[in-house]
Amino acid sequence: MLPKKFIYEESGFFGGQQIIQLKDNGLEFGEGEPFALNFIYKEVSLADWKAIEESIKEVDLDIRDRDEDIMDGTQVSCWITFKKRLVKFEISNPNFSGYKELRKILNDLTRCEEYPTGIFIYDVP
Repeated sequence: MLPKKFIYEESGFFGGQQIIQLKDNGLEFGEGEPFALNFIYKEVSLADWKAIEESIKEVDLDIRDRDEDIMDGTQVSCWITFKKRLVKFEISNPNFSGYKELRKILNDLTRCEEYPTGIFIYDVP
């Protein structure tokens, strides 16, 4: 089943932005400076969408479990809905239970010829 909404946006306070969003039946993603992003489109099969949904469901996200001392200069907005909403948050300096796992799933979705290791150029601390 296709998601109803799928958008993940990560912005650094000193520039740089990565966006992954639903476009038609696949994903559109890009990285760079705001307002100068070059987007790439990637087809996603229905079977892959089902696997993505299951992977995200398996992550034990707990946004309330935050380390308030982390200040990495990042703003993240995420809203992923399939039949039911799985994930929705907008947060500065994300560091909560399950975030690294969610980010890895999203990064793996963006692996392609242009981004062989995915769109995110650094790991979460």
